Amino acid sequence: MLNLFGEGLATAFFPCTLVLAVPGLAVTLAGRRFAGATLGAFLAALILGSWLRFAGWIDVMPSLITGAGLLLAAALVTRGDGDRSLVMRAIAGVGAGVATGSLWRPCVGIEFGEVLTNLDTAGPVGLVQMIVYTVGVTAPLIALAGASHAAPSTWSDRIGPALGWFGGGVLALLGLAVIAGLDERVINRLFQLSSF
Repeated sequence: MLNLFGEGLATAFFPCTLVLAVPGLAVTLAGRRFAGATLGAFLAALILGSWLRFAGWIDVMPSLITGAGLLLAAALVTRGDGDRSLVMRAIAGVGAGVATGSLWRPCVGIEFGEVLTNLDTAGPVGLVQMIVYTVGVTAPLIALAGASHAAPSTWSDRIGPALGWFGGGVLALLGLAVIAGLDERVINRLFQLSSF
């Protein structure tokens, strides 16, 4: 399992991981005070959706649905800090996570390649392996969420609204790009740039 985590961590900095990192970063930044919860919801949806997809239980979602999920997430994270902020950001995290799980084409090394090969028959063990790998890939995002939680509240209060709009804007642009059909070309190019 440690090798699987290490392989995930190593691929966190490959170009093909940007498909996962950009929406995750946008959700984390836009989560502001709730960055941990927002990223947690994103990761839970990403892992579950990816596991179901790679195990062959579900197919890739149509571009319109994937893009709509990202646009919904964008709309929810740009809402102000009201009574329902945590719920809105958690829903945004789930929407972005499900959409990203449909787009993600992981950089596959030896360890994770073996996991993907056996995922349809591995059952719960495959899910645990998927979690370990994905936590490795997203470790920089998890560290960012921890750092944003540790930041002084005066700092986060000052720049929080700007981060919310920035994160929402990135998610909206991604959603529109997916609906327009530009995602496959970009994902293919990022994958080609990732050499093993």
